[in-house]
Amino acid sequence: MALGRLADSEAIPGLIASLDDKDLAVRETTIAAIGKIKDRQAVCPLIRCLTDKEITIRIGAAEVLGKLGDRRAIEPVKKLENDPFWDVRKAAEKAGRKLR
Repeated sequence: MALGRLADSEAIPGLIASLDDKDLAVRETTIAAIGKIKDRQAVCPLIRCLTDKEITIRIGAAEVLGKLGDRRAIEPVKKLENDPFWDVRKAAEKAGRKLR
C-alpha cells in the first residue's frame, strides 16, 4: 500500500510483481494501490487477474480496469458478466459501462 501512496508510476513494476503473490491480502492491496496510481502499464496484468480464483481479486481488477479506461480491457471484462458470482458480474457491468 505504501507504493500506492507514492502515486508514482515508478512503483508500478513492483506492484505488478505483487499481483502474483500467494497472499490474498497482498493481491487485494496491490490492486487498490494500482487503482490509486492509475497507470496503464498495469492493464495487461490486471486483465490476467480477471481469471483469479478469488472473487475479491476479480472484482478489484474489474473496478480498476474501469477506472483506467483502456479499451484493451473491454472484452476481458465483458467475459466476467457471466461469472457465477453476482458481485463479480455487477463489478464487470459497471466497469464495462466505463470502458465503452
